[in-house]
Amino acid sequence: MSDEPAALGPKPLEVRAVALSGTRRAVLAILLARTEPVSISVVASAIEGHDNSARAHLDALADAGLAERTIAPAQGRGRPRYLYAAAPGSASALAEPEAIAGEYHALVGAFAAHVQAEDGESAATARRIGRSWGAALVDSSPRQESEDANRQVINLLARLGFSPEATPDGAIALRTCPLLELAQAHPDVICQVHAGLTEGAHLAFGGDGEGVGLTAFAAPGACHLRLPARP
Repeated sequence: MSDEPAALGPKPLEVRAVALSGTRRAVLAILLARTEPVSISVVASAIEGHDNSARAHLDALADAGLAERTIAPAQGRGRPRYLYAAAPGSASALAEPEAIAGEYHALVGAFAAHVQAEDGESAATARRIGRSWGAALVDSSPRQESEDANRQVINLLARLGFSPEATPDGAIALRTCPLLELAQAHPDVICQVHAGLTEGAHLAFGGDGEGVGLTAFAAPGACHLRLPARP
């Protein structure tokens, strides 16, 4: 047994990638609200449904690893009676990705507004923040050592939702932006964060980061990114 004290506060959210219907979400919520395992009939009553329907939902949750199924103590003859409880960590399956994304979108918006209002060198500050972010992303990203820094940066930007495409003049067109509305409202902050992200990632991927440039809203439907010239 470890002598390390338990860490205070919550753990990082690890959303369980399980698609749940509305009724199945309600059944899982019922299990999470109980401190003891419950019977099928209790769940059926709570959802105002039939025992067979409740059993199907509970068994599906158990098969997905979101519920634990045990056999209740025998009470005479007959088929075994099952009890169900929420599995450890199953609460994260009720997290809504859209709500989480909305919360962080609002946080980034508040950050951008603050930097723009309080910092006389908001663009330079945003770029420095972006460089740190880019380096941190590389630390947690898969690498293809056979590919150069430019290609690995393009792969990273694709995973982040920028839809990068090569242009005839050698630039990289970023066709989509995960923070488009915020970039339109605070281009000196958000766009410079993205430029810094590219620079920091390029350095972390083994490049020199020199010559990274981002022209925001450079063409219909795209920003244009310039990466360092390949040696």
